[in-house]
Amino acid sequence: MSDLKKYIFSQVANNTLSKEDAKKLLNELQSGEKKSKDVAIIGMAGRFPGGPDKEAYWGNIVRGINLIRDLPEPRKQAIQYYIENIFNKQYPDRAITDFREDKISYQKQGYFEQVHQFDANVFGISPREAAVIDPIQRIFLEEVYHAMEDAGYGGDRILGSNTGVFIGRNHTKSLSFDLMVEDEPLGVTGTWTGILSSRISYLFDLKGPSIVTDTACSAGLVSVHQACMAIRSGECEMALAGGVSGVQYNPVIGADTSLATYESADGIVKTFDDRANGTVWSEGAGVVMLKSLEQAIKDGDRVYAVIRGSAANNDGRSNGYTAPNALAQEEMLVKAWKDAEVNPEQVSYIEAHGTGTALGDPIEIKALTNAFKRFTDKKQFCAIGTAKSNMGHLVGASGIAGLIKVVMALQAKKLPSTINFEKPNQFINFPNSPVYVSSEMLPWQPTADAPRIAGVNSFGFSGTNCHVVVQEAPSQPARMKSLDSSFLFPISAKSVVSFEALLESYLSYFEGDGEGLAIQDVCYTASTGRGHYNLRAMIIASSVSDLRMKIRSVIESGYEQCTEDWFLFAEHKVVSDSKRHREQGELTEHEKKEHSRAAAQLTADLVAKPAVSVIKQTFLASYYVKGADIGFDKLYTSACCRVRLPVYPYDRKAFWPEPAMIDAFRGAGKIQEHIHPLLHKLAVSSRDKDIFTTELSLEEHWPLTEHLILGINILPGTAYVEAFKQIAIYYWGEVPVEIANMAFLAPLVVTAETDGYEVQYVVTHRDGMLDIEVISDDGTGWVRHISGSLRQLSSVPEQRVDLEELKAGKAAQDSMYSNNTDFSFGPRWRCSERQWVGDNEFIHNNKLSPEFWPDLDVYYLHPSMLDQSANGFSQTIVPGTMYLPYIYTSMKIYAPLPAEFYTVTRLKSSKSGQNETLTFDLILCDPDGNILAEMTDYNIKRVDRKRFQAQNDKDSAFYRVGWQVAAADSQASEISGRLVFLNNGDERSQQLKSELEHRGATVINVTLGDQLAKIDPVTYTVGSGEADHLALFEMLAAEPIAHVVHGYLVDSIPDDDTLLDKGIYSVIYTIKAMLANKVSSQVSFTVLTNQAQQTSSEQQINAYGRAVEGLCKAISVEYGKIATRVIDIDQHTSAECLVAELANAEGPFSVAFRSEERFMPQFAAVNPAEIGSEPVSLKSDGCYVITGGSGGLALETAVHLAGKQPVNIVLLSRSAMNPDDPRMEKVSEALSTIEVAGSHVQYFSADVTDEASLASALDKARMLYGRVNGVFHCAGAAGRGLLMDKEQPVFDKVLLPKIRGTVLLDRLTQQDETDFMVFYSSISSLFAGQGQGDYTAANSFMDGYAENLMLQGRRALAINWAPWMETGMAVDYGVGSGEGTYVYGLGDTEALDMLDTMLESNLPVLCGGRLNLAIFDERGSIVPLSEGIRQQVRKQVGKDTPAKSSSGSHEAADAKDVTLTGFEQGAANENTQQLAVIWATTLGLKEIDIYDTFTSLGGDSILAIELQRSLERRFPGSFDITDIYSYPSVAMMADYLNGSSEEISTEKVQPDDDELMAMLDGLDSGDSSIDDILQAVE
Repeated sequence: MSDLKKYIFSQVANNTLSKEDAKKLLNELQSGEKKSKDVAIIGMAGRFPGGPDKEAYWGNIVRGINLIRDLPEPRKQAIQYYIENIFNKQYPDRAITDFREDKISYQKQGYFEQVHQFDANVFGISPREAAVIDPIQRIFLEEVYHAMEDAGYGGDRILGSNTGVFIGRNHTKSLSFDLMVEDEPLGVTGTWTGILSSRISYLFDLKGPSIVTDTACSAGLVSVHQACMAIRSGECEMALAGGVSGVQYNPVIGADTSLATYESADGIVKTFDDRANGTVWSEGAGVVMLKSLEQAIKDGDRVYAVIRGSAANNDGRSNGYTAPNALAQEEMLVKAWKDAEVNPEQVSYIEAHGTGTALGDPIEIKALTNAFKRFTDKKQFCAIGTAKSNMGHLVGASGIAGLIKVVMALQAKKLPSTINFEKPNQFINFPNSPVYVSSEMLPWQPTADAPRIAGVNSFGFSGTNCHVVVQEAPSQPARMKSLDSSFLFPISAKSVVSFEALLESYLSYFEGDGEGLAIQDVCYTASTGRGHYNLRAMIIASSVSDLRMKIRSVIESGYEQCTEDWFLFAEHKVVSDSKRHREQGELTEHEKKEHSRAAAQLTADLVAKPAVSVIKQTFLASYYVKGADIGFDKLYTSACCRVRLPVYPYDRKAFWPEPAMIDAFRGAGKIQEHIHPLLHKLAVSSRDKDIFTTELSLEEHWPLTEHLILGINILPGTAYVEAFKQIAIYYWGEVPVEIANMAFLAPLVVTAETDGYEVQYVVTHRDGMLDIEVISDDGTGWVRHISGSLRQLSSVPEQRVDLEELKAGKAAQDSMYSNNTDFSFGPRWRCSERQWVGDNEFIHNNKLSPEFWPDLDVYYLHPSMLDQSANGFSQTIVPGTMYLPYIYTSMKIYAPLPAEFYTVTRLKSSKSGQNETLTFDLILCDPDGNILAEMTDYNIKRVDRKRFQAQNDKDSAFYRVGWQVAAADSQASEISGRLVFLNNGDERSQQLKSELEHRGATVINVTLGDQLAKIDPVTYTVGSGEADHLALFEMLAAEPIAHVVHGYLVDSIPDDDTLLDKGIYSVIYTIKAMLANKVSSQVSFTVLTNQAQQTSSEQQINAYGRAVEGLCKAISVEYGKIATRVIDIDQHTSAECLVAELANAEGPFSVAFRSEERFMPQFAAVNPAEIGSEPVSLKSDGCYVITGGSGGLALETAVHLAGKQPVNIVLLSRSAMNPDDPRMEKVSEALSTIEVAGSHVQYFSADVTDEASLASALDKARMLYGRVNGVFHCAGAAGRGLLMDKEQPVFDKVLLPKIRGTVLLDRLTQQDETDFMVFYSSISSLFAGQGQGDYTAANSFMDGYAENLMLQGRRALAINWAPWMETGMAVDYGVGSGEGTYVYGLGDTEALDMLDTMLESNLPVLCGGRLNLAIFDERGSIVPLSEGIRQQVRKQVGKDTPAKSSSGSHEAADAKDVTLTGFEQGAANENTQQLAVIWATTLGLKEIDIYDTFTSLGGDSILAIELQRSLERRFPGSFDITDIYSYPSVAMMADYLNGSSEEISTEKVQPDDDELMAMLDGLDSGDSSIDDILQAVE
């Protein structure tokens, strides 16, 4: 350009060009040059802390909200998964195992609300691939598409265009997610850094540059700078540019301290303030769509703002790699202003980098001040601020967040405020600076008549700095209303959820910001700038107000029911020509093309005629909704502008790389012979990590059957030593090795129920060594049993041991075992012949019986002999104490153990003191003194017998119900029939009623009032009594009732005294009224509760709601024809979410929602690590109150406490101490036993349901002993009789002692600040039983109450007792053995030992005992069982099917449980079913239409290869890779395989264009060959 200018000047100098002409040419050149530099922002999108989109982001800025907060609840499960499966394995010294709310603290940051959900369907990505795509990729992909739609270039508008993709990301190779998917083939593309941009280019066929940049904190803005340069240079015509932060997978406080130096200690970013003390790391993603301003105006694009110029540089060599450089920043600013050709005095706002660090803020202001001073002496004219004060440092997304903030501010013409600014930083001289802190939101006044100009700073940790100069958009003339009478407005989505959300979004928008738009621009943008999918609607409208009115009408009437002439709706699906039986809306590709041809003709007719024909528009609309491709742009002959419209509402589903899912995709490992009895096979092998697996069996593994500790089959530590040696042999052969730091972490127990228990040896290769972990999944999670290392030795010792010399002076003895009852050993352990005992040195001779000599051919280090040699003496050193192996610091192994050898043991640590651990050195040698092995610093540790037994007795384990996040079951969209809705008439109930009606239900609205009254045929009030309920259903039963929904507890709070009436009694009256009026067949009964379950996030638990759930369990058991369900919600659960669950006729018995997140219960074993973690000490002063004091359980508890140490006990009972009462004999006996033991005891008569009576008794106790230390609430009465036969007094007798008694005991002992409260609940609260409705409800209340107390920081425990076999109500009613119950009965001693153990846990509700697996199989379980328990049930009964469930819930299907659709009932033969399973497993689907094509299901070249391999395994030689495209659906492949179609069996089907393109794409990667493609198209 400069050469051209020189030429013009030379022509003037030569008088060949006039000055006037030269000036004109130069002005035109200058104008053109400027236009070519200006870049328009035409689309924007972002997801930032505190909101889902850029509008929410700007709203938070306007309101000055601090968005740094606690970790959102939806994130905690994903984070726990990462910590357990990745972090703990990488950093075992910092392992996190306790995820309870009071045990773990998360960083306060700016977080994404969720990272595990994604709309894979809208992008055509298979579920399997979606699960292993880094959430960073998924989030950015969704935001990119929103930016495209926001610009009006959605759908296929820019397919094939010269559009670039520029993405900034920090930590481009963070391994967090990579490690989770390292074994999944698709995880490579899902985590590869370059794919972040390339995936976008691929999905939308974009031909411009595709670049990922990592300059740390400045990456996002640097990408915008790169995009602008590419547009200016002509390298691309448009660009998508932005940044995304990393995702916090482990935001636990203290987990990562690498950047602690820069972090704010109080979690507040105080940029430019004198209190500034650091930043806060946060998450975010933002995208802008760019185009040259000149072209944007020409194309009718909406321009948000204009990027006038930009610059980037690096600090170079400064004070340090990470220290900011003021001079470099100053130079960058000057360069950017010059590039933008702006006068810096016109810059009225700077969005600063502003991290809030003591070093960074003053340097940034210094750079700005010095840069401005080069051009002006003006002071305090330019405002400065930063979004980091609101939401922290988004790192790679921080620059783009700042840019979007500035653009939104320019749009609003407001100067945004900077929060947390109180006193200026003492090191910043603002009065003498050109800048001032914008501390409040103010109108943004322009400078003279010039447009508003701002700048955005972004500085990288890497030293790379960037500045972008932004100017407000040029004013665009107001659009005139079109003279045409009507326009076509299409609405389309890929799912019902998205379609309905889009309708609502359009209505909201046209009632607000979109109200003043021109209808032609609206329809032009909606038709040409949005995607057109399978769900389609068309509205014919003449204006925006007309459109708004019609959208509202469609929503109100229901889009499927709307019959207006101006509205059409249909859902279509393109299916194969071979599909013989088609559903409504299905059409073939040929039919679609015919529809499209007809539509094209109609379009041409409409364009040719100046007058609009509504009839022809209607016909065109009908073709559109049927699936035709419409050339909408041809309909707009006059210029139209793209306008902002709502973007696509994603229908996100949870996708997360769970190991079981990946294992299913990967398929079974290779079949191989067992390597060794203790090391079966190499299951997984990778570059630096291998996993060996072994299935341990009591039948096959004598080291288990012959080795019992306290009666429990436990794998001996020496078995691991043998396994380690076998691993060494596998890799290195028979060479000398050293086992180092072999630590024993948790015993490995195998029982008859867990026979076939899998253990894994995880081997990591490291610098010539092998690090080994032994782990297993016990049903509660992964347990680490052993860790240690292996290395090769270069030599063996040449010296020999002089055994005779060592024996001299020592006492010779026979067998070392005589009275030790802790251990029970089989015959192989009887291998100790003689021993010689000294002070600290021992020798013994080990000799294996000849009958077991064949073992030596298999075992290098015979486990029983090695165990006796290493551990035999340890149990005799401190009499009465049990020791177990703790750590082998070093074990050097030189040769295999022979049938006879000697062991020399030297005790290194003194036998004085506490003797918690003992340390030994050992030498193993053959009879000639040749050294076989050496152990140095072998440590053993003292073990508490009772705790060890409680933690490891798998026959009698501890269990509890936990709540797991669960995806929704397939749900019906409609609720048909009459629905009786019992509710409070409040606002929330009205919302539910409206949503129920929207779903199609005929709602009979029944509100709680003073008495029964009929307002109109669908509106009633009902009193709280039983008579009113009976009369109500008598009135309603005249017509069929399909559903009854009980909603009185929807907005209940835990301390509401009316909940007993509104909850339990109301449900009882309702069910009795239904039964009395025969409303009991083919009817669903759903009860809604509010925060009655402890899922994870609750601050309080509504125990009354829990009692209702217990009651409903009994209803479900007693009246199976009534489909009873309980749905627990919180205040954030939407009506839509709740009603969607109600519409699911096959839903589970119990489900909970926290906000929109769905949870289901699971009965599972408790991890032993959670038991015994919080010891309780009894006190000799104060007293312990035990209610139900004349009952067997209370008396046994009292005697047990007294037997532990002298204590003061107060027994409370309704029964007075009457000598004539036969029950008092047992009471007197117990009182005597307590006194003899040295404790004190008082027996008071008191009624726990009577406040005055109970208060008086407690006052007496305090007068005698002082404080009440603890409470054991054992009072209770058994329930009997079916619900329909029970009157309220009978209920009260059972309910009130446990419900009112619990509340009163808590209230009246709060002054004591008790150490604990223990509630004797029952197993019935978990599984219910016929005739136990009142008892189940009462015990369930106790469970919920204990949870609520724990949430308040008070120690409480509810015990779901199995029957006690020797005392208590179970014995009185003849069920003490537990033979007919879910948990076998407990002996008194066993139960009291369990009580001690459970008291030392920090869990609020526990059940202990041995599961009656036969009952679980026979009756099923109303509470879904964990996989570990389901396996036990299957093994116990010899079945391969999961345990039944009486709740109607569907357990998650495995890879074989695939639902087939698209065919008539019974039409799918065995081959079709097997093919469908293979397809679904490969693609990660639970349901598959046999006519859906491979590509439409998200298949790609990588999945095609895996599919072919799976097909080959099942159908050898039948399919090659080309067949996947030649027969692209299950149906076509089945026809080919079956030979049922003569045409198909002799001639392959031609691939369509998309499939052919997929094959052509495969040429580059080698997935396809030219011959393959030629063969396919022959």
